[in-house]
Amino acid sequence: IPVIGGHSGNTIIPLLSQTSPPVSFSQQELESLTTRIQNAGTEVVEAKAGAGSATLSMAHAGARFSFAVLEALSGKEGVV
Repeated sequence: IPVIGGHSGNTIIPLLSQTSPPVSFSQQELESLTTRIQNAGTEVVEAKAGAGSATLSMAHAGARFSFAVLEALSGKEGVV
């Protein structure tokens, strides 16, 4: 599921309409999944009893973004 926006809470916007393969959700499922995804970082912190956060997922996102920027700069088309 592509996610845009910030790093915490309601600044995280999961693009559930962009899942691959496409999936249909009811309005209630969309709201529930959105809330769960937005609070996933908090769940990780709670699971680690405050001793850490979802650092690997942040590193992975940064790496993917960096590779996409490099591909776009090298002329690859369709990099979003």
